[in-house]
Amino acid sequence: MLRPHAATVMISLDRADAENGCLQVWPKSHRCGVLPHSLVGEQTGADVAHVEALARDYVKVDVVLNPGDACFFHCDLMHVSQ
Repeated sequence: MLRPHAATVMISLDRADAENGCLQVWPKSHRCGVLPHSLVGEQTGADVAHVEALARDYVKVDVVLNPGDACFFHCDLMHVSQ
């Protein structure tokens, strides 16, 4: 995308919490802009060095959802799931 004016949405089909590997986000990390991405294993992901640097400045939080809940976030927000 030339301009990252987009959102991402996650709709939970089951309960998502820390015990079963819920989505985790770094609040306000979207302010860093688009991070370089590359192939990590069989998936495309943010460059590991950039993610490690970001993790020093931001606190990662769990996104706990019940079935049917939705989470909307900026497309540049750093997120991970396990």
